[in-house]
Amino acid sequence: MAEELIQLYIKLRDSLRALASQDNPSFWIAASQEARAALEPYLKEDTSFLFLDKLPDWHENHSFYHIINLIFMSLRVAKHFGCSQDRLDILSLKCLTYNSEIFKKDNDFFKGLQREDKLLDDIIKVIDVFDSIVNPPPYRKFALRWSASDVLRSIVDIRSDIFNPEVVAVFLKVITAYPAGSWVELSNGLIGKVVKINPGYILRPQVEVSLDIHGHQVNPHIVDLSQDPLLYIKDTLTSQQLEALANR
Repeated sequence: MAEELIQLYIKLRDSLRALASQDNPSFWIAASQEARAALEPYLKEDTSFLFLDKLPDWHENHSFYHIINLIFMSLRVAKHFGCSQDRLDILSLKCLTYNSEIFKKDNDFFKGLQREDKLLDDIIKVIDVFDSIVNPPPYRKFALRWSASDVLRSIVDIRSDIFNPEVVAVFLKVITAYPAGSWVELSNGLIGKVVKINPGYILRPQVEVSLDIHGHQVNPHIVDLSQDPLLYIKDTLTSQQLEALANR
């Protein structure tokens, strides 16, 4: 599923890049609807957004991938608020026009495409902060990449001051960082595959451990991270990283 989603992100990246030369609003509306429709099958509870450094060209195209993550996570949260199809399309367009600097467009052009909707704006605000810290842009050379758990903890701490608490509550409930089937490295140096998502513990799934950091096999066993507060997921692994471990 992760490799399939990567290919979708690359396809959507190309569509977004093509928009930079378009001044016809209808093209922007169509592109936002295309992105929403393409991501719709991946909005299930067991599917994750992407950590952008897993994409081969994330340095050059970070801004476009950030927009895709923004749409992806915003749609999932909005669906839990019961938003209609039309409203989801409005949300996708809002994400697409959230930062005029990415497309180097006049602010007035984007204002003509946007519609007032406080709930949708509140959703985008939370997710923009989350993704910008978890996936810092490459031009922030000295920015440390926070773990998803650290970012979520910070969002919870400040939600009443900056964010809509209802939006934060839904966000924490529905965003899956480590879907079933993904391979992860734990803080104790063991490696395993996520086998089950624990509802209410989006960063603490159940992991079937089978390798150590050197690629050596260990006795397979299930680790339930929701029951072990001292253990956490350190990183996700791509198929290429797994293959490299197997060849050590």
